[in-house]
Amino acid sequence: KLWLELGVSYYQQRRIDQFALVLETSTGEDGPLYQDYTKGDDAGRIALLNCLAAYHTQLAARTKTKVKKDQHFQSAFEHYQSSDKIDPHSPLTWCGKGLISMAKMAVVKVGASQRTGEKSAEHLNQ
Repeated sequence: KLWLELGVSYYQQRRIDQFALVLETSTGEDGPLYQDYTKGDDAGRIALLNCLAAYHTQLAARTKTKVKKDQHFQSAFEHYQSSDKIDPHSPLTWCGKGLISMAKMAVVKVGASQRTGEKSAEHLNQ
């Protein structure tokens, strides 16, 4: 949980690069942080992975280009899949996967409405 708190603290200070670095480093199984601090802490590891996945979901929702949007959604999905491998019954992981589905549907709906000239849901990209 220490690494999650550190990452969230960076995020709250708008130090996004440091936030992403801490979370990416602490979730990798081959990294020193995993070996020393998170190896036996499944709940903490799930929280880190879910936080990182939520971050990528948020980036995908805000990104304008389809390629980048798809990359962020894919990263989020991979992090949720990693959480599922640790505990397939984690409620937060299920909620996160549901949010990805909702975000993807919103993106599809916005794209379709922009092509047909309907009023867009631009508030989703803010």
